[in-house]
Amino acid sequence: GIEDFAEVQAALWAARSKWHNIGIRLKLDVRELENIDAETRFGLDDKFNLMIKTRFNKIEPCTWRDLYDALNHPTVAMSDVANRLSAKLTETGMQLGVVSMSSTSLTVANTSFDSGDTKASEAEDQGRRLEQQLRLKEEEKEAEIARLQEQMRQLATEKDRLASEKDRLASQKQREIAELRSQLQTSHKPPVQ
Repeated sequence: GIEDFAEVQAALWAARSKWHNIGIRLKLDVRELENIDAETRFGLDDKFNLMIKTRFNKIEPCTWRDLYDALNHPTVAMSDVANRLSAKLTETGMQLGVVSMSSTSLTVANTSFDSGDTKASEAEDQGRRLEQQLRLKEEEKEAEIARLQEQMRQLATEKDRLASEKDRLASQKQREIAELRSQLQTSHKPPVQ
């Protein structure tokens, strides 16, 4: 998920002096949005009710609009985590302007969160697979280049060996010709009287 529970809780509770104890925890991925502290009453006016509040000892879901307002409240909006969660709402089409979502219950909203995270996760998985395929192709290409370079090195070595052998044979041939000439000259000398 985007954030684990401890980070989200710490970020939102950083505004404690203004918000009191916010009795919520935000959980993404396959996790649920849950109540941390059902005993704690939220301390601001009604338009900033959070995701779960206690009224007459009942735990009730609030709307997406409430959540959006809460995450964009000046005190909480300073938090990087709140900014990212607010962006998540916008990204999944549940921003302030979406009237049809304004009365959506927490359960349905959770499903939308999970759906958005699933799509993001699938996209990440596909990206990782493509990246892995690309890396494998690059490794194959590098291996092929290395193989060709080794072949070229072997050919160059063989060429040098053949050139040396040619020089050796040419030298040997010249020596043999010189010996034959020497023998011929010796055999054609007139006898000494």
